[in-house]
Amino acid sequence: MGDDELFQVKNYFYLGAYQQAINEATQSSFSDSCRTELDCLVNRSYIGMGNFAVRRERHTARTPSLRGWPFVFAP
Repeated sequence: MGDDELFQVKNYFYLGAYQQAINEATQSSFSDSCRTELDCLVNRSYIGMGNFAVRRERHTARTPSLRGWPFVFAP
């Protein structure tokens, strides 16, 4: 993809073609170095489409629960 691996995804995102940006992000393979930026673009695309539930599900699936943390730091 040249210098910028995410060029096509960014292009679709900035044009407002959010569904195409998501499709491009899921169909192509990207290096680990740009994975965080890719996740941000995909999540922002879901928000741009008004699909907050999908974004929330993706976020909670990747975020560990904090319920056990107080016990880790307890003396």
